[in-house]
Formats: sequence, C-alpha cells, structure tokens
Amino acid sequence: MAQSRKDKQGVYLIGGSLAFMTLLAFTAVYFKPAPPCPAQPTRKTVLLVDQTEAMTTQTFAEIRARALAWITDSVRTGEIVAVYAVKGNSASDLQPVFVQCKLRWDVNRLFENAEAAKKNYRVGFTDPLIKALQIAPVESKRSPIAQALIDLSLSDALRADTVSLLVFSDLLENDRGFSVYTCSNPAGVVAQFRRARVGAQERPVFQNTRIQLHAIPRPGISSNQLRCRDALWIWFFGDAQGTGASLDLQYLPGGPATNGNARADR
Repeated sequence: MAQSRKDKQGVYLIGGSLAFMTLLAFTAVYFKPAPPCPAQPTRKTVLLVDQTEAMTTQTFAEIRARALAWITDSVRTGEIVAVYAVKGNSASDLQPVFVQCKLRWDVNRLFENAEAAKKNYRVGFTDPLIKALQIAPVESKRSPIAQALIDLSLSDALRADTVSLLVFSDLLENDRGFSVYTCSNPAGVVAQFRRARVGAQERPVFQNTRIQLHAIPRPGISSNQLRCRDALWIWFFGDAQGTGASLDLQYLPGGPATNGNARADR
C-alpha cells in the first residue's frame, strides 16, 4: 500500500530529528570545550616584582601596564601565569601572590555562553592578577633579588617547554654577605658575590627561558655602584640554555622616589 502524504511527512520529520540529534552528539564529542587549565602546561610566564624600595607613581603604573600588555599579547590561553614579590624576607620565604592559567574568553558562541566566559575570565583571572600587581612597595633593609631568582630557577615555577621571565627591579642587590652599595671594584664584584654564596648555588641555570629585565631607575646611585651592578648581572644571567633562551634589558620611567636613596650608605 502506498504511503499517504502525512505518513511521508512523519518519516521526514523523524529522519530530520534523528539527523539533528546525531549532529548534536557529534558536536559534543568533537567540539567539546577544552578544560580551562591543562594538567601539564607546556608554557609558563613568571613576573618577579621588586617591592623592597619606594618607586614613583609613573614607575609603578608602567610596571602594571607592561605586565598586562605582555599577558594580553604574548601569553596563550592555558598558559600558567605567576606573580612573585621580592620582599626583605624573600630569601627564606618566597611565595607567589598570584598563580593561575590564562582562562578562555573567546568561546564558540554557537555552543557556549560568551558573556559567562568573559565574566569568568575577568573574575577568575584578570581581577586577581591586577590586584597582585597593585601591591605597594614596602621599604626594606634587604633586597635578596639574586636569591629569589635562583630559587625560582630551582623550582617548578620555571620548568616548561617555553618560559617567559619578566623581572621588574632596580637590580641593586643588597643581602646578607653582599651589597652592590658597598662594591668598590667592578672587576671584582663577581668574585665578591661568589664568596658570599659559598655552599649554595652561585647563579641560576635558565632552561628555555626568555628573560626581560625592566630596570627601575635609581638616579641617586654612584657611577661605581652602577658599574658593579651591571657587571654582576651580566655574569649572573650568563647561563641560559635551550630553545628560545634570550635576555633583554629595558628601563622603566621615573625619577627619584621618596626615600629612594635610603640604602646608598648602608
């Protein structure tokens, strides 16, 4: 018996529904959103901010601007971002003030809620990141910058296939046993620093790490102290290995800050 027109329409509707359900199932399997953070991240970015001495308003603002620009333009979704603050006690208690992978916000609007993704990106990533970068510096008698960098190089923080390390500091090392402020001979500053670290790792080994040094200006230091500082860090960052390893120095804006030269006579 020939099918009636209504029977044929019913078959078409059922077939169309089955095809649509099959398409949805296929989409759910093959277009399932990736998890927000990978179990084993292959990329990491670490921001190390020296907070042991005062800085000008424009210096403080530029640090935040450069950090956020780097994360917006160069950090990929799923990449781990960590912020560490160098304080007077960081030689023995270096802890991150922020650790999170960069969350997704450019979602597929056909299958995901774009507004919810943007809110999650802001609340779960950018807001706490900005808060971490807004911590005001606190004057300290010690600036263990080198120890903080060595400790990071020995930890999981800088272990990945691709690593970016952004350091915001005046690079005026001033810790127990060694101080750039008391250096009188730039040619001997490395030997002096190494003597102070007998029994401990002398300098870090960076693997697959792109390093950016953003120098906080300290106009009050002497030319001799400046030469000691530069000689020390050229040697200190001299052991970089692996793919993408590089070192770049940039200066931050700003003049003398309140109490900015307080350590010059220590």
